[in-house]
Amino acid sequence: MEAGLTAALTSPTGEIGKPLVHALEHSRQIKRIVGMARRPFDPAAEG
Repeated sequence: MEAGLTAALTSPTGEIGKPLVHALEHSRQIKRIVGMARRPFDPAAEG
């Protein structure tokens, strides 16, 4: 099994959350990102 961290974020669609998700996506240490938002969102629509 490949090791990696899971990052859990609140407000992944906000002004700070979007760039943070982008940075985490490019991190070699992060294997999975879990976003928790007040409203439903489609991660694919966010890029």
